[in-house]
Order: sequence, then structure tokens, then C-alpha cells
Amino acid sequence: MSLENLKSRLLKEALRASSSSSQQWRKQAKQNQLVTQISSILLQRRNWVSLLRALLNLTSSNLTPPLFNQILRRTQSNPELSLSFFHWVRSDLNLRPDVRAHCKLVLVAVQSDLDHQARQILTSLRELESDPARVVGCLIGACGGRDCEDKVLSFVVGWYALEGLSAEALRAFREIRVYGCLPDVRACSALLGALVREEEMKPAWGVYGALVRHGVAPDKLTWVAIGQILGKDGSFGRLERLLNLGVCNSVMFNLVVNGLCEKSELRAAFKVFDEMSDKGIQPGFSSYASVLDGACKCKDEEMVDPVMAAMVKKRLLSGSLSKSFEYDEVIQKLADLGKSYAAEMLFQRARGGEFKLQGATYGCLLRAMSNEGRVEEAIHVYKKAVVEGVKVKDSAYYAFANALCKCNPTEELSGLLRCLIERGIHPKASELSCFIKLLCGKGRWREAEELLDLIMDEKSLPYLDCCSYLVKHYCRTKQVEAAIALHDRVEKLNGNLDSSSYNTLLDVLSPAGRGDDAEKVFEYMRMKNLLTCDGFAVMIRWLCSRKEMRKAMKYHDEMLKMGLKPDQRRYKQLISGFQ
Repeated sequence: MSLENLKSRLLKEALRASSSSSQQWRKQAKQNQLVTQISSILLQRRNWVSLLRALLNLTSSNLTPPLFNQILRRTQSNPELSLSFFHWVRSDLNLRPDVRAHCKLVLVAVQSDLDHQARQILTSLRELESDPARVVGCLIGACGGRDCEDKVLSFVVGWYALEGLSAEALRAFREIRVYGCLPDVRACSALLGALVREEEMKPAWGVYGALVRHGVAPDKLTWVAIGQILGKDGSFGRLERLLNLGVCNSVMFNLVVNGLCEKSELRAAFKVFDEMSDKGIQPGFSSYASVLDGACKCKDEEMVDPVMAAMVKKRLLSGSLSKSFEYDEVIQKLADLGKSYAAEMLFQRARGGEFKLQGATYGCLLRAMSNEGRVEEAIHVYKKAVVEGVKVKDSAYYAFANALCKCNPTEELSGLLRCLIERGIHPKASELSCFIKLLCGKGRWREAEELLDLIMDEKSLPYLDCCSYLVKHYCRTKQVEAAIALHDRVEKLNGNLDSSSYNTLLDVLSPAGRGDDAEKVFEYMRMKNLLTCDGFAVMIRWLCSRKEMRKAMKYHDEMLKMGLKPDQRRYKQLISGFQ
């Protein structure tokens, strides 16, 4: 290259760089001007919405998330304004501010005691960032080491817990501990409550331990959660010691009563009511219901009438129970509390007295029995409702269907499940899959097929393992058409089998002269990221047998590229087909 050409080239590159830099500078200046204009309008005008629309022609293309963050920094001195602008750009401009902006707004809202707004933003933030640990890190960055950290982090842990997201609340709590902080007692109590509801006792004790180590005094909700943990662990002696230490409230006493009733110590439970009265705590309906339920469960008729008499005396129960609606009310209340034995006793009394009960009463009792695993009794109530033409809510039937799936399969249970599915009541996919697997394990293939056909006809798909069981069965018994038909139905519902079942299916299809079907299945495996070494080997051997060497080599190279090369012995056998 001559010197003149080199100079010319360098000059062009310099001009191009200068032009690019100039364009970048102009773009930056324009964006800064837009940020200043929007911020000024927001801070100085009440009718900022109409002005922004009329003067600036804002869209999501010229107001980007980074620019929104700059505007937020300038307007955060007015929290309500910042939050209103956030909601406006989301709804009107369809702009989605980034995680940093969300965290900054959560901080602004919490500091200003705008709790409802903070919860709304956290809901939106969770759609953007599902990892609570990252959310905590971003919030701490937004706080900038100020005193607001404890308040906002406590709010976030409490929000996760109260939303029922116990695993996420716990992850946030642990990340906060990594930063050397501890959520306040209110947030920790909410987290404890969420963990207890999910029966996560070990991490719950860990949270309580952190409170103790930091010398934080438990509040009423903390003690309630600790009482529930002790109750779940069966540590009723320790519960009673807490009561003796003065940790007294109705929830703690109820936990003791429930524990004694579970151990069939009904008379001791009944005496606890005297202790409650001595401490100025009046036993409520649920307390007496626990003892009544225990008496009915143990068939202790000598306890039933005294407990009911005490409930009448305390005006917790109508003395007469002479009308249908009175029976309906108390049976439904007992069933909703999970006291199915007491509810069943009154249900039988009402029917013996020829009272006509509501469909809601049948439904509540059916659901309570199903949730407690009292399947035989639930079947009895279900059959009565069907025979008598009583209308029951679907929610009760769903609980009943799920309970049936948890039982050892019988022809009667399979028949009941078929009836429920035919009327649109589908058990949980996991529960139905377990039931179908049990049928397969017992060699009752016809019943398994009938249930699977019904649920798939409803465009629903159980877990893949029960379909995989059936496909393997069809392959073992040389029912190739049935195996292909089932896989086609699974594919139409966008489901899939497990890798082992696919390999078995490919093994059967190739020797049976169904190579085209094998290729179709193999391509579906590829789409679902289920390709295996064994699957490749089957296809390569089949293609080699048909002398389609080019295609076989293509599969071979793909197999190696994916790191699915078989062991040395099998690999030698495989490549021998290319000779």
C-alpha cells in the first residue's frame, strides 16, 4: 500500500470515528434534554399526563428503562409522584422498568409507609426476577448503606411469607443474614408462620434460633408459631411448660387441647378449659370442637353429651338442633375446622331425624373426610349425595378424587375415578399418575388404559411416568401400534415420555420395519432435548442396515458433537456397521 493510500485510509477512518462520536454526543444530549423535560413537568405540573402526551410524544422506544431510572432519581423526593409515573409508563407506554428501578421504587414506597404500593411493585418485580437472593442484593445496593436497610428488607421477607411463598421468603432471609442483617420480629414471625404451614420445621427452628442469638424478644405471633412447631413435633409437654411460663393465649391453649385429644386424653383436655377460664381466656367453638371430635373418633359416648352440653351452655351450639338449618350450620362449621368425626356424628343424627340437609353440608363433610384420608366414609357420603340427587360443589369432588388416587387401587376406586373424570372432575396430575402407576405395577393394564384414555380425551395429561410405563408394556408385549398411538396422543398434548421409554420404543420400531416411525420419534426426542447415546445407536444401526451411510454418518457426528459417545466396546460395535 502506497503512502498516499495509507493517508487517505487513515483520514477516512478518522472522519468516520468523528462522525460516530458526534452522533453519539447528539443522541446523549437529546436524551438528557428529554429526562430534564419529563422531570420538570412531573415535579411542577399537576396535569403532567396530558402534557407528556401532548408535548413530548412519549413512546417505549424513546423512553427506555435507563432513562426511566434517571427520571426516578430526580423525582424520588416525591414518592407518590414517582409511583404514579411508574404505573403510568407501564400501562400507557407498555414500558417495563428494570430490576434496579423496581427495587428503588420498593425502597421509596416502604420509606414513605406506602405499603400497598410496595406490595404491587414487589408483585411486578417477581415477574422480572424470580431469585429472592438477587432481589435482596439489589435492594441493599439501592439503600446505599443507609438506615433504611432493615425496614425494607424486613418488608420484603414479610411480603414473600404472607404471599405463601415460604421457600422464597426463607431464601431472602438467608441472603439477608449473609449481609449481616436480621429482619425484624414481625417479618420473622410471618416467615415462621409460612414455614409451619408448609411443615418445614427444621428451617423454622433455624429462624427462631437466629432471633434468640440476636436477643430479639419474640412477639405474640412468634410464640404462636413456636407453639405450632411444638404441636407438630408432638412436644406437648414443652407446650405446657410455655403456658406455665406465662405465654398464654387462646391459640397456645388450643394447641395443648388438640395435642391431648390426639393422644385420646379427652378428660385432661376438657380440664384445660378450666385453666383457660382461670386466666381469663374463654374457650371458643374450635376448642370444644377438638374434644367433641376426639370423643366421636374414640367412640367415647360418655364424653359426647357433656361436651355438647357445655357448648350449649356457652352458647356455641343451639340447644335444640330442631331445624335443618341448625344442623347445616354446625356440621359445616365442624367440617371446615377439619373435625370430620364430630361432623359425621351430627350428620347421622340429622339423617336419623329425617332432616333434609343442604348440598353444601354434604360437600363440606365429603371434603373434610377426603382431606383426612377417611376414604371409605367419604365414599359412603358421595354415594348418598348421588342417590339423593344432592348438588355438591366441584371443590369437594376434587378433594374426593385426589383422596381416591392415594388409596390402594381396587375396581371400585377405578370405577369412581372414571365417573368423576367423565363429569369433568380431574384429580391432580401427580395423584392420578401415582394411581395409574400402581395399576400398572399390579398388571391391571386395562384399568390403567381406561383412566388414561379418559383423562387424555379431556385434553389433559398426567405426569410422563405413567405414560412411559404403558409404552414400555406395549413394547414388551409387541403391541407396536398401541405404543405409537399412545405416543402420538402424548405428542399432540405437547408431552413426552422419559428417555428410557423412548429408547425402548426405538428398539422395537426399527426391527419391526417401522423405520419412518422411528425417525419421527427420534426427531421429537430432539425437539424435547431427550436425545441419548442409546437412541443414536439404534438409529445409526438401522440406517446402516438400509445402507443409508451418509445419513448414518451425520447422526454419528452429531452424537459425538453432543458428547454422547458410548464406551469403547459399544463404540467399536457401532462403527463396524459402516464397513
